[in-house]
Amino acid sequence: PRLLCPSGQTDPRRTRLMVSRSRVSATTKALAERLEIPELIPCGSTGVKIAHVVRGDADAYVHSGGNVMLWDGCAPEAIARAAGLEVTDTLGRALSYHTSQLELEHGIIVASPALAKKLRAAL
Repeated sequence: PRLLCPSGQTDPRRTRLMVSRSRVSATTKALAERLEIPELIPCGSTGVKIAHVVRGDADAYVHSGGNVMLWDGCAPEAIARAAGLEVTDTLGRALSYHTSQLELEHGIIVASPALAKKLRAAL
């Protein structure tokens, strides 16, 4: 069995970034250009994208907001945190499951703590 093995990448210029297969936002594209992120990996399903980061097949997942629901992040967040990754919205706040708001209005970032900080700062 493959263990939880995130890459620990901290350099945006070496980052493999998971993005939506069908809806890469202008914000995410601009982030990738600004930080010179060399590889965008399109994929469906928030859970699958986070699984790729947890497994070390990618270094980060950024979704800038809209079209991602709170339940999409719940179980994947638990696994990502168990693997030592940081999971926040794009403003750096923890995801809150004590709300009636189901859409992740401010998106989601999953990465090593150091890389997550750089991604948020560049948004």
